[in-house]
Order: sequence, then structure tokens, then C-alpha cells
Amino acid sequence: MICLTLIWSLFAFIFFCLAVYHFVQSKKRHPLLEIHVEEPPSASFFNATAVANKERVNKFIEEFNRYINGYNVNTHAANMAAGWGYTASTIVSIISLFIELKGLP
Repeated sequence: MICLTLIWSLFAFIFFCLAVYHFVQSKKRHPLLEIHVEEPPSASFFNATAVANKERVNKFIEEFNRYINGYNVNTHAANMAAGWGYTASTIVSIISLFIELKGLP
């Protein structure tokens, strides 16, 4: 009986640690890309105007930042789901631990 009590205690501890880990991870966000585009002194850069190059770089930055925002949203949701799942597992382990303790003489 004591063996099962130790096992449920270990499960509760592991699940609790995993829940805390995923809740902490859900708060982390990857930073957005920040590039400051300066127009070169010459009027042309690789057979394109400086204005066209600036537009291309700005379009890339916007699309890349949209990707990073989507990644941040997805990882936040995944870590929150895992955190709540491990929290539920912790609660079930603790309840099982109490049931096991209640059965001890």
C-alpha cells in the first residue's frame, strides 16, 4: 500500500512540474523582426530603385512578422493546453493518493 502512495505522490509531483513548465513557456514570445531600411546614396541598387527595394524589404518584414505572430499564438495555445492537461493529471493523482491513504490501516 505504501508503494502505491509513493507512486501517486511521484506522479502528482511530475505532473505539477510539467504543468508549471508549460505555463511558463506559454508566456514566452518570439520577438518581431525589426530592420530599419535606409535608402542608399545611389539612385539604383541591383537594377532597382531604392524606393522599390525599400518596398520589397518592408513587405518581407510584414509577412515575416505575421508568421512570427501566428507562431506565437500557436505555441501559446499548445503550452496552455498542455499546462491545463498536466494540472488535471496532478489533481487526479492527488485524489488517487488520498483514496490510497484512506485505505491504509
